[in-house]
Amino acid sequence: MFDNVFRGWFSFVPNPFTAWDMTNQQLMIIFLFTAASGYVLTRIAHGVKVITWPICFASLFIAAMFANWFFKDVYFSAITEVQKTLIFTSLGQAFAALLLMLGFRTERIR
Repeated sequence: MFDNVFRGWFSFVPNPFTAWDMTNQQLMIIFLFTAASGYVLTRIAHGVKVITWPICFASLFIAAMFANWFFKDVYFSAITEVQKTLIFTSLGQAFAALLLMLGFRTERIR
């Protein structure tokens, strides 16, 4: 009974779990690509390695998930879902990496 009442009252609120509806293959690609990118970015950032890698990994993973969610309705005729996932993961992570490098910069700008 209460379930029907809440569905009626909150029908305008989107279900947050359907927004991240991805296959296991896409999640694994994003996870492995993020782990490698986080490691490379940590080596470039020259920060405290124990703290920098988890921050880089989390922010790159969130950026990749958001980019894939944002561009989920874009279709290309000549590429597969795996290639589309890699392209949008790269775009999202490039944006997040630029922001992280600005945040972790170790040299002063004159």
